Amino acid sequence: WIVFGPVYDTPSKRVYGPPQGLDRLARVTGAVRLPVLAIGGITPERVREVRRAGARGVAVVSAILDADSPVDVTRRFLDALAAP
Repeated sequence: WIVFGPVYDTPSKRVYGPPQGLDRLARVTGAVRLPVLAIGGITPERVREVRRAGARGVAVVSAILDADSPVDVTRRFLDALAAP
């Protein structure tokens, strides 16, 4: 597995550099045979676009820990990941 990010701007990943974006994610996923996880600014609404860019899945922390209802947002992530 390869963890790629930050894809989007997020306070917790700013120390690692600027956001890399979907185009760079797509280039990486197209160049490697290992599955890639997208991290950095990932929300349930963004899951589809990172999956379209080739990410096999996502890694999230703040989106769940900062949510009013971690259970609800976790369900939204799972639903987004299960969608075609």
